[in-house]
Amino acid sequence: MEKIVGADTLEFFNQLFDTLDKDKSGRLDKKELELALEAATEKPEDRDFLLGLSDEDKSGSLDRNEFMFLMLISEADLNDVRKSIIEFDKYNKDAAMGSNTLDRKEVRNAIQDKVGQAIPDNAFEEFFSVLDLDRSGKLNKIEFYMLFLALKDLKIQ
Repeated sequence: MEKIVGADTLEFFNQLFDTLDKDKSGRLDKKELELALEAATEKPEDRDFLLGLSDEDKSGSLDRNEFMFLMLISEADLNDVRKSIIEFDKYNKDAAMGSNTLDRKEVRNAIQDKVGQAIPDNAFEEFFSVLDLDRSGKLNKIEFYMLFLALKDLKIQ
């Protein structure tokens, strides 16, 4: 995560999490997140969208990593976030079985479709390792959103 946001921003996110975690449970419920969500967007439906996207385990609360993802996307153009989810769903071949991540093959297919050519293994692995923030070996929707932005910035979209 530090590679993406920098050490100072990461420290700020951690301090903010600790401040918001009033009950010291290590998770932020919707009430504890209320102030952060209001700062992120004025529209209640957008707050619900951001919270739903960040709550990967669908527990109704956010752990520290999920909160970090929320903070990353809270400044984003929500139309881009929605477009990236459509792309994510297009490549998530295991969605019917409850998968909420893309494996390496699915990510490689998404990249190759966008760039229009095969990607060398070493280049793909290096790129994947930067995007796989939680080191799970798969990309979740937030990590895929960063891929979506990188491809957009390269004018490949």
